[in-house]
Amino acid sequence: MARRLTVFVLVAILVLSAATAAIIYYYENVYAKNPVKPISVQELRIPKAIDTQKFGLFFYDDSGKRIRTTEKNVPFDDNKPTVIYTQGGKDDFPDSASWLDNGYNVGIFVWSQFLNDDPFSVEQKIWGVSQGMRYEIGNGKYESSDTVNYSLAEIFMAYYCDFFNGRDYKGSEIRIEGFSLGAQLVIASVNYLIALEENGYADKRLYPDRITLFDGVFSNYSSSNYIKWLNREIGKDGAIKLVLDTVKSIRKKGTAVEYIRSSPVEIVSRMGSGDKQNFNRLINETCFFDYRSDWLSYNDLDDLLDDSYGKHVAGRNWYYQMISYSPPLDTACASSVQYALSPNTPTSYIFARCGAKYQMNINLTSDASDDVIYSVNCDVPFVAGFAFFDLNGNGINDERIAGRAQGIKVKLYMSQEGNEDKLIGATVTRESGYYELPIEPIYINALHDQGKEFYIKVDLSQGYAIASKNSENECLMMNNDINEDGCSNTFFIYTKRDLKIVNIGLKG
Repeated sequence: MARRLTVFVLVAILVLSAATAAIIYYYENVYAKNPVKPISVQELRIPKAIDTQKFGLFFYDDSGKRIRTTEKNVPFDDNKPTVIYTQGGKDDFPDSASWLDNGYNVGIFVWSQFLNDDPFSVEQKIWGVSQGMRYEIGNGKYESSDTVNYSLAEIFMAYYCDFFNGRDYKGSEIRIEGFSLGAQLVIASVNYLIALEENGYADKRLYPDRITLFDGVFSNYSSSNYIKWLNREIGKDGAIKLVLDTVKSIRKKGTAVEYIRSSPVEIVSRMGSGDKQNFNRLINETCFFDYRSDWLSYNDLDDLLDDSYGKHVAGRNWYYQMISYSPPLDTACASSVQYALSPNTPTSYIFARCGAKYQMNINLTSDASDDVIYSVNCDVPFVAGFAFFDLNGNGINDERIAGRAQGIKVKLYMSQEGNEDKLIGATVTRESGYYELPIEPIYINALHDQGKEFYIKVDLSQGYAIASKNSENECLMMNNDINEDGCSNTFFIYTKRDLKIVNIGLKG
């Protein structure tokens, strides 16, 4: 009997050792090398204490009622552009009616019970679960043990990917916008989405075309919180460094990123021990607008932080008011039509202006109609655009980011009456399909009668044919601008602040 027991124990030890070795091998050689995995909504553990009507992804109908994406009859049109807002305060889209009136599907990701916490704790929950995922259950009380099994970024993307993967979406664009800590959630979610796409778990069509950050809260506090899909900790420079790196990465994919600052909340990015310059580096990677609310006081706490009207939310409120207006002109450009940042400024234009900074004159009212906005660092004129494959032959970039064409040779010429046209510059399109060609100041045509005009020429020796041209929705600046011979129409460049968008449509 004793001998049998000994044998049994030895066998059990061997089996356990083998199992342990297999687990270690898997972690070190499989999981550690590729910790990324897609998550579906069905995999989410949602405790009963979480109000599911106030948690998840919702879309608004025309009456203002919002329907969860896991329910039937979600008010969504696959042929319309889409905007999704992530809250950073109240759990409602600031002006869903105006966006609906302008032809958008309007969505919101709601996470109030996790958001109602101190900012640093919320920041940790956005990226990972290793420091807890507590949530408010009422009367200032929190639940820490019976909680969700994934970070908030993973949860947001589970709802987002599940919803769009089940559709044949053909809208002109997807925008994701976030306010305050919601801005950080947007960036963390996109970071996870990039990891999914680069590991073959997500299609490029899931990438948003445009990201808008309203007075984002990103700290530079060192953190050991573990980010599962990156297989790393937040690190010594804090979340702001991850945000900066993500913005750089998503721009390479072809997503435009704009940032509207309206309060001194950015001080959070300098209070910790991490690099204090990362916020400045972040705004240099975005199309940036420094919004002024001079009718509010910096000395009054409500004027500063109230999430209905305070400075912290004033830039967001301005942006949503602007959905009802045409794109504002950049008043620094007196002799040509150039645009400032706004929701109706075309996304391709915002992308090309990443790195640009906009300011405004003294602003004594919240009324957007009287605002004077001007660029401060747009001092090199250039031509830019996207090359794309036109799969359905309509001359428009319907396939969005997934349809962009890399490696297309593009040249910029200056036409010269009576002389051979002068080559000004040449480049190839990037991973995102984007190109840009600067124009030296000596070539700027300040006077129309000088006869200096420019045009773009595509190298057709690569075997591509040019798509048809289409004047429909030209205000979006995502149509083919190239003629069958590979050349665009000629255009003038008037000032050092000028930007000309010329897109290249190729037959798919």
